This record gives sequence, structure tokens and C-alpha cells, in this order.
Amino acid sequence: LVGEAVDGKGAQQLCLDEQPDVLLLDLNMSGPTAMETIAWSKEHCPKTKIVILTAHDEASVIRDMAEAGIAGYVLKDEATRTIVEAVHEVAAGGTWFSQVALTKWMQGQRIIAAAPEFTERERDVLRQLAKGLPNDRIANELGISERTVRFHTQHISEKLQVTTRGEVIAWAARASLNRDWSDRGL
Repeated sequence: LVGEAVDGKGAQQLCLDEQPDVLLLDLNMSGPTAMETIAWSKEHCPKTKIVILTAHDEASVIRDMAEAGIAGYVLKDEATRTIVEAVHEVAAGGTWFSQVALTKWMQGQRIIAAAPEFTERERDVLRQLAKGLPNDRIANELGISERTVRFHTQHISEKLQVTTRGEVIAWAARASLNRDWSDRGL
């Protein structure tokens, strides 16, 4: 822990001064909003990854945050060890979305575009991403290295034409809930 701020302005200053690996933001902070602070940090502290810690699990809020480029979304009522695990996973270059939040986000969603062709290993990684697993657990489940997981995730994001791991996770979760896609092998 390199610092603590009470509002968005303080979070921005802390980010600028300390250049932290991870910035843990409350969605409802005063001062510049979380969305404004995310945009600001992308410009001024591009290496800092952002995790939202909140009580909000509304699908539209989660979608907006993922599209803004956050690396994690954790609900405040989760166990402390889960919050710590989320920060560690994001600091290590992964992403973390609360399973509850991810499920709520994906309920009722449909795949808009036709699915691209994935290799068998990419489908394996997508299945694990749909479960919300971090890179280390995906690697253990599939018997591959975390680097290989990141490699496949990058190829998947290129095929899906998305820019963030959060968007890949969202697509994978949505695809796993879509019966037609599941019948085709995801």
C-alpha cells in the first residue's frame, strides 16, 4: 500500500505521485468520478491498472467500467481474501471480475456477431475465462504456463476485435450462456 485518498482528486494526485501498479477505486467517490479518474489515469499513468471496489452489481455499470478499460471489478461484500487475490491477479497482469457481477452482466445478453474460428486450445482458454478464472488457475487447469494463457488470450482478443481482457471475459461468459454457441463447442 503506497497511499490512500478520500476522493477522485486525491486518487489522481496519488496516482501521479506514486505511479502504483494497481489503483483501487470506489465507484461512488466524490471529486472527479470513477469514470473520469479512469480516463485521467489512462492518459497520465498508463501503466497503472485499475480495480473497482463497489457494492454496485448492475450490468450496465459493469459494462461501462469494462469498456473504460478497468482490469478488475470486485464487490465489497466479497471475502477480504478474494479482494486481496483480485489485486494480486491484476498486479500480475491479469484481470479479475467478481463472479456474481460477471454473471449478472451476462444474463440476458446475446452474442451479436458470428463467432470467429478458434483453435481447440483457444476454446479451452475461453471456457476457463467464462468461469472468471485468473491466469494462474487457467494455467493449472489446462497444464500450460501463465505466459501461454496470456498468449492465447491476446490471440482471442485479436480475433474478437476487442482491446481489453475484460471484453474477452465478457464475450466468453456471454458465449457460454448462449445455448446455440455452447452447442457448437464452447
